[in-house]
Amino acid sequence: MAKLNLRAVEERTSKLGGRAEYDREFLFDLLEAYGRAKSSITRLRSGNLDVAQDPSREVAQKNVVYFHESEPGQAFDDLVRLSTAAHVTRYAPRFVIATDYSELVALDMKT
Repeated sequence: MAKLNLRAVEERTSKLGGRAEYDREFLFDLLEAYGRAKSSITRLRSGNLDVAQDPSREVAQKNVVYFHESEPGQAFDDLVRLSTAAHVTRYAPRFVIATDYSELVALDMKT
């Protein structure tokens, strides 16, 4: 992943806000904003790099991210549960993210 300063991250992620609707593509747009290679994003999107336990509701890439689609109002509870779940921690993701697409919560597992 490319090293980005705070200003670059703010500029790249500001384009993600204010959408009328959000879906799973938000994760891939976020990864691109943080400098992930387009080839890695394409492979993750197609499932080649996806190590998620439930691919119908989750996307995960080893050492990068574990993303979970939550039921409405459950994003925080899901984040707490996932942050210590064996099937998540075994892949050592930098970020665990849970969202119901109206609320997004994330945890940096490194800091």
